[in-house]
Amino acid sequence: MNHPAHFPVLYQNYELLRKYQAKLNELDPVQRSPLHLACFYGTKPPKLKIAEEEIAFKFNNKELIQEDTHTKRVMDFLMSNMIADPYQTDKLFGWTLYDCAFSILNLYVIQKLLKQLSQTCAIVLEKFKNLKEDFFTVVYYSLKFGYNDLFRLMSEIPYFKKALSMENCNGESLLYLAVKCGNHDNVEELLDNGAKANTIVSTYNKRSVLHFAVENGHNEVVRLLLDRGAFPDIMDRYRSTPLHIDSSKVIYQSAQLLLNYGSDVNFADNFGRTSLQLAATC
Repeated sequence: MNHPAHFPVLYQNYELLRKYQAKLNELDPVQRSPLHLACFYGTKPPKLKIAEEEIAFKFNNKELIQEDTHTKRVMDFLMSNMIADPYQTDKLFGWTLYDCAFSILNLYVIQKLLKQLSQTCAIVLEKFKNLKEDFFTVVYYSLKFGYNDLFRLMSEIPYFKKALSMENCNGESLLYLAVKCGNHDNVEELLDNGAKANTIVSTYNKRSVLHFAVENGHNEVVRLLLDRGAFPDIMDRYRSTPLHIDSSKVIYQSAQLLLNYGSDVNFADNFGRTSLQLAATC
């Protein structure tokens, strides 16, 4: 028989769960806490369909997934109000919190546990080393959802470097995804592991990751890419440079930074337009 705080978790009833806050650390007859049960709820990321080629790994990720905000709310409440014991096992399967989360590859829970229980990194690392068939799936979705601690941990596995050449069905690399999100830490992690600052995205008019960092106004990422050797006047298919992109905006966000690194205001694109001319017409 479950204890009172277990039922709201089973039914994902946040309001009812709050009423039993004083009983959150009680265990049921098989030594499961409400947190054990919560680890079984969440979005299981669909496994990537990987096609290994000579150099790159192509994968199809047309299936878009969104994480359940209601489920995350229940988990956040439990993590904030319970004493999480990562080593406690239940009597049913002998599972810990991590075992429960790994059973459905619940990345949100694994990230939360890692952040709160940093001493358990070695446990998680060992578990991921044994999940080779899901490796790319975990790397991709931890980056996509901004799970920095989890992504950084994955980078310690030697196999991680193979993921640097991985592209999805739109020709988007991991570096592109991190840059577009403006996630400075993950961009730095990828560059530290060998990703190239002058990476070109094979679609989207052959733009570089620097183009996208400028386009999305992520100045810290722009600075990081330039510091790591990105060419300030790198061109896309139409000979447009990152400065062309920024000069087309009403509010310039990266222009001064690009100029400081030597970008040329008089460089013309395929249509004969310079950055200076574009800025004058905005």
